[in-house]
Amino acid sequence: MLIKPSFLYANQAGADVRMAGALAELKFGKEKTGSITGGLFWRNNDALIPTLGIQIKRISIHFSYDVTQSNLKNYNNGAGASEFSLINLNNYGEKPIRELDCPH
Repeated sequence: MLIKPSFLYANQAGADVRMAGALAELKFGKEKTGSITGGLFWRNNDALIPTLGIQIKRISIHFSYDVTQSNLKNYNNGAGASEFSLINLNNYGEKPIRELDCPH
């Protein structure tokens, strides 16, 4: 099992966002090309974010849910927000599988 800690800081137009948490990853398969992940993140005084995901070869599917902890829950009826991600993990440093010549 691999533990992946993470921290994010962003500032835009005077708005600060800080997020910290970790993912636990468990590899599976004959060649360990798949993995299952789960984790928990915290966004500064706003939300707890549990997340689950699966990766098979270069495709990753993740689901997370923002459990609102701030006063924003008064505006979303305490419902929070869900997020679904479909990610193509391509290593762009490798030679492409198929090259196409571009006409001049």
